Amino acid sequence: MHILPRHTASAAANMATDLMLLEAYPVSDTPRFRHYGWSDPAWSFGLSQTFNETHERILALPCELVRRPTGGGLVDHLNDWTYALVVPPGARGYRDGPAALYRLVHEKIAAALAQQGLASELHAIKSTDGLHAVCFEQPEQYDLTLPGGEKIAGAAQKRTRDGLLVQGSITRALPVSIDWIQFEKDFTTGLAALFDTTPTPVDAPAWDEQRLARETARFASAAWTRKRSL
Repeated sequence: MHILPRHTASAAANMATDLMLLEAYPVSDTPRFRHYGWSDPAWSFGLSQTFNETHERILALPCELVRRPTGGGLVDHLNDWTYALVVPPGARGYRDGPAALYRLVHEKIAAALAQQGLASELHAIKSTDGLHAVCFEQPEQYDLTLPGGEKIAGAAQKRTRDGLLVQGSITRALPVSIDWIQFEKDFTTGLAALFDTTPTPVDAPAWDEQRLARETARFASAAWTRKRSL
């Protein structure tokens, strides 16, 4: 599994890079992972989520708001640990389907956190009242929670013929101090084991810069944010 270097960018550039990770990675048959930061305070929301008054209020704040290429609800990235994972077609997780991969990924997060003394568990109950607008307000099935039920990790997915993209967020506001460098090592080692491979640090690929710029501009556009214009 390829581990890309950490990169900090704008909300739109982060979404564009995640999409390129799915659609334009030069080694298409290899799982790949990246952890990244946000150059400015940011929120993201799901591809199919309706733009409404809540999103309008966030736009009025000194932060960025971006619609993801994946599903899910509204996510606050002001104090989180954000990652993207792409599973290629044919690999475990892609074959098993999005729900199975969601559970497997969160099991690996739980195991990595447990290495540092933080107990967590998978939320077992499947919601019957639809998607909640704000992602971390209430856990969905296979989200990761503290023993008291507070959600600490969630993710959204996009499945295409190119692979399955997971965009995940873990809150840093935890009751135990976490060494996030060690966490990444433990998390990616666990993920790589799912795909019968080893975590391999690689340089950032030489993206098609013109395509990346076009995708970044699209994610930054009002048409994409407000109307999901393709």
